[in-house]
Amino acid sequence: SNYLNVGFDVTFPPFAFLMQDKPSGFDVDIAIEISKRLGKELKTKQISWDEIFDKINDPDIDMIISGVTDTPDREKLADFSEPYYTLEFISLSLSTSDIKLKEDLLNKKVGMLKSETASLDSDFLANYSVTQFDDVVALIKALKSGEIQGILISIPIGAKIINEDPQTYK
Repeated sequence: SNYLNVGFDVTFPPFAFLMQDKPSGFDVDIAIEISKRLGKELKTKQISWDEIFDKINDPDIDMIISGVTDTPDREKLADFSEPYYTLEFISLSLSTSDIKLKEDLLNKKVGMLKSETASLDSDFLANYSVTQFDDVVALIKALKSGEIQGILISIPIGAKIINEDPQTYK
């Protein structure tokens, strides 16, 4: 085939997101470069993070580029590239809250993206009461409604949330 069909979950800016209904971001840029080097035309496919290990065997998808932690169980399902980004985390809360440091979130309800929980040590996470969410929209909604008091999130996503609305978040 003259095409390289790549799947993305477009709910993880700045890595993959929609811009004018078109997948964009760092992961998409990587796919563009890979397709160029292979001499193929890139075709993007939108998938959800939860579907990655189902869709990897889909004949319409050649590869998936997404933030996935490499585990022995997952290695049985897919071939992984060398990691190209190491996630570092920050805590995020509403600017009206008295939470300033991640230590202030101990024994409080904390939200995380399902896709990111495997990236943090389970012993570290044991100190928090963690609720997992499928995407950033659900995470923000839970924080605003008071369902959770704070968020542990990777720096790129957290920085984008704060930069887009610095009055609401810290």
